[in-house]
Amino acid sequence: MNLKYFLCYVVLFVIWLCLTEHSYASIFLSPVNYAAGDGPVAVCCIDFNNDNDKDLAIISRFSQTVSILLNNGDGTFQHTNIYSTEQLPADIRTADLDNDGDYDLAIANRDSPGFYVSILINNGDATFQEKVNYVSGNHPSSLDICDFDNDEDLDLVTANAYSDDISLLFNNGDGTFQNAVNYTTGDGPVGVLSVDYDNDGDLDVITTNDVSKDVTILENDGSGVFQVDTT
Repeated sequence: MNLKYFLCYVVLFVIWLCLTEHSYASIFLSPVNYAAGDGPVAVCCIDFNNDNDKDLAIISRFSQTVSILLNNGDGTFQHTNIYSTEQLPADIRTADLDNDGDYDLAIANRDSPGFYVSILINNGDATFQEKVNYVSGNHPSSLDICDFDNDEDLDLVTANAYSDDISLLFNNGDGTFQNAVNYTTGDGPVGVLSVDYDNDGDLDVITTNDVSKDVTILENDGSGVFQVDTT
């Protein structure tokens, strides 16, 4: 290759590299850290106080708390309240569980004496009522929120790593829940996903099973009753 062309390629490459690095560097501003509890493990983001700004809820496993950080409207956050969970909270989801137009919290607690899902109902202003606990299977590691029985109320499902099952908790329509109905999965389910995989208009459940190294597909019959297929 002609030396002149080679040097030209080198110069163009260096310019491209400098521009690329500058472009990557300018994507994000300097990080800003906000204190949470001890051992934060999961976060959800939604508008909790109906001001059209996205707020944060963070669960922390060692302090057994959920911290609410409200958005100031400019992407900065203020600490407001901290609420207690049960032992070793592992997963958090938010949805309007009591059908009043604001977002509530559901938390799976892995190491509670009764292995609980904690429900915290939003008062509408990003303050929450004291948690109400519902018993799930052993060691609930993750949860999802969906309407499984097509009654327009949002229900809960947990993947229970130590009892090798899922727990379905059906909503009474007011943010309170019925006793859990359990279905066997593979060994050590740690992840759960609700999706209409068979295109029949209702939501099915899939778990990822850590110990048996497989997935379990639970097909919904449309009323919230499931058939199990471990693959």
